Amino acid sequence: MPGYLNFGIIQSALSATQQAINVTSNNVANATTPGYRRQEAVLDEISPASDGKIGSTNFAIIGNGVRLDAVMRAQTNFVDRQLRASNGDSEYSSSLSKSLSQVESCLAEPGTSGISAALDKFWNSWNDLSTSPESPAVRATVISSGQTLANRLNNLYMNIKNAQSGTDDVLTDDVKQINEITHRIGDLNAQITDVLSSGAQPNNMMDQRDQLLDQLSGLVGIQVNGNDQSGIIVSVAGRTIIQGSQVSDLETQTGAGGNLSVCWKSDGTPINLTTGSMKGVLDARSTMEGYVTNLNTFTQELINRVNTLHSSGMDLTGTQAGNFFAGTDASTIAVDPTILNSPSKLAAAGSTAPGDNSVAVALAGVKDEVMPALGNVSLTSSYANFVTQIGGDVKKATSDNEVNSLNQKQLTAQRESISGVSMDEEMMNMMKFQQSYSAAARVFSVISSMMDTTINMAGNR
Repeated sequence: MPGYLNFGIIQSALSATQQAINVTSNNVANATTPGYRRQEAVLDEISPASDGKIGSTNFAIIGNGVRLDAVMRAQTNFVDRQLRASNGDSEYSSSLSKSLSQVESCLAEPGTSGISAALDKFWNSWNDLSTSPESPAVRATVISSGQTLANRLNNLYMNIKNAQSGTDDVLTDDVKQINEITHRIGDLNAQITDVLSSGAQPNNMMDQRDQLLDQLSGLVGIQVNGNDQSGIIVSVAGRTIIQGSQVSDLETQTGAGGNLSVCWKSDGTPINLTTGSMKGVLDARSTMEGYVTNLNTFTQELINRVNTLHSSGMDLTGTQAGNFFAGTDASTIAVDPTILNSPSKLAAAGSTAPGDNSVAVALAGVKDEVMPALGNVSLTSSYANFVTQIGGDVKKATSDNEVNSLNQKQLTAQRESISGVSMDEEMMNMMKFQQSYSAAARVFSVISSMMDTTINMAGNR
């Protein structure tokens, strides 16, 4: 109405700017809070209370002030999808690299404590025996070098198997963590939907849910669909694991080989992962199984060839010799107890002729023999290839991890630039809202003065 002074307009300005300052203050307070996303005060004009007419008389339409329409949370949906995909790849390569590096460190190659050095000493000891076939000291050296080689093969086998067994513990912990995270996300879905239906904005709950989604994406790789009104839908390996507040649990089961597998609890179907740290653990375990197979194949050829030659010879008493090695693979190989207890049973000769050293010469030459079962390479070359394979696997996993980690860091920085709190920007907002508040307070003072004057004038009539 013409001539009407609306105190409500100024009161709305004071209230709205005060709330905007509170939003800015909250941003500043949470600038270093993990997972916090910058919030923005959205101000909106309050619509006029009339249509601009009194009877047939028109007058200017003036608004009713301002209000805080919403407190919006910075949105980074596109970057979130990219980052979560990157999380899965980065955690996969990191998990694979760490697991395989454990095996590489057990090789102790190159060095004096590795199997390569033990092999060289073993072949050299037979060569020494060929020059002194009756020497007790040289015979003791052959047996000792055989023991050393067998022990190192035993230890490497056990170290690889222990690393494999450790993956089961990791899988058990991961499944427990995944189930906990998915249930928390399901609960937050329900709470967020309820709050939104009431007209409020649950920004802190959304921050918590996004943090959990980030964690989950690193473990198994996820796809996120749906919306906040009905509750988001999260899929893993093409199957829904979260839909609104409904959650599908995972579990571990012991397979035929004694290894754990990860399955859907509802029907026992194995989960077919393509990324994430859990996939890295599973692939590492499978790769280690290949290492064990190769190590056993190498050891079996070593046992068979040495025993074949040794059992064809004669010991110091002129008796047909037996096996040099006992056992069947890397886990059981050992020097035969008969030889350990009586070095005279060691065969160096192929006959009873004095000075015969043919078996010792043949065994020293095994070092360079081509073995069809090992891919037409010698035992020495076969083990060198085994070491190279492990080193190559670790190098590739490490290189992939460096690339994936860099991509993850870049996407994290990109999201932070959008949703993170900039102190400079918040200080500018604070000054802007402070000035607005001060101006509104000044207007309020002017209107109050005008009202006092009007009242005094009316009282003096």
